[in-house]
Amino acid sequence: MKTIERLEALSKTLGFSSLKSFAEAVGIPAQTFYDISSGKTQLTQKKARAIQEKFQNVSLPWLLTGEGSMLVVGDGNGNINNGHDQNIGANATLISVIQMQQEQMGELIKTITTLTNKLK
Repeated sequence: MKTIERLEALSKTLGFSSLKSFAEAVGIPAQTFYDISSGKTQLTQKKARAIQEKFQNVSLPWLLTGEGSMLVVGDGNGNINNGHDQNIGANATLISVIQMQQEQMGELIKTITTLTNKLK
């Protein structure tokens, strides 16, 4: 699986509607992801770590090489924590996804309101 395919799969798994919204959530310019997809640039370890910092259950080795599982129980570096820490990490990831989706919904509501007002 190519790097861009992994990024797209991860984006969908985490509930993002587009690669652009995923890139914005991570804090990486969307153009960087497009450059990766065109082969213009590679996914650096720094950018992969930025993704992992935002979504702790993402496997860094999978993100960089495609080896192993996309999501892991633990810290994403192969370090398996006790059950309590695993739940905290999973919950943090879910909370991040929910917060991003709430922000996206808020933007959609604003757009719908603006368009509705223009139709009046």
